[in-house]
Amino acid sequence: MLELEQKGQPYVKKRYNEKLRQNVLKNRSVSSVEYRMQNISYVLEKLGQPRIKGYMPAGNVGKKTEEKIQNILKHHIPTSNSEELELSVKFHIDNPIPIRPTGNEAPNKSQRSIDVFGRCSKVKAWVIKRANGICECCKQFAPFVNTEGMPFLEVHHILPLAEGGKDKIENTVAVCPRPFLI
Repeated sequence: MLELEQKGQPYVKKRYNEKLRQNVLKNRSVSSVEYRMQNISYVLEKLGQPRIKGYMPAGNVGKKTEEKIQNILKHHIPTSNSEELELSVKFHIDNPIPIRPTGNEAPNKSQRSIDVFGRCSKVKAWVIKRANGICECCKQFAPFVNTEGMPFLEVHHILPLAEGGKDKIENTVAVCPRPFLI
């Protein structure tokens, strides 16, 4: 509904309510679905996103309900953050997409201000040499080489610089791009 609204296309809320009750929220009342949509509006506004005009934000959304909605919405809110995008792509690969997506002819554009930290090249070089081609997390050899033919490892800070971490050897690790759990 929000997508149609943003494109200036008409829709009928009642039909969406009926569809939800038939396919997803079986045995729920019309007002129950309406209230759920108000919960979604509350979370959308809290995240600084537009909401569906016909659904005023609910006044009291529980913490667990809010977290559930945020987890669902993170797969649907457009973002330029590549990590969030890839999480959303994975979600959509793992879950069926009922209709062919239309995409965006004019994607949203936003400006962002970022902090860029000056890194010490000697620290990065030291950590790469220390690792000697072996990931310091999973202990496996780097899965591929860079353009210079060297094992590809990324140097990351254990405590991120943005959180007050130091750009020191003691706060850095050389890791491969394989996914891992900490």
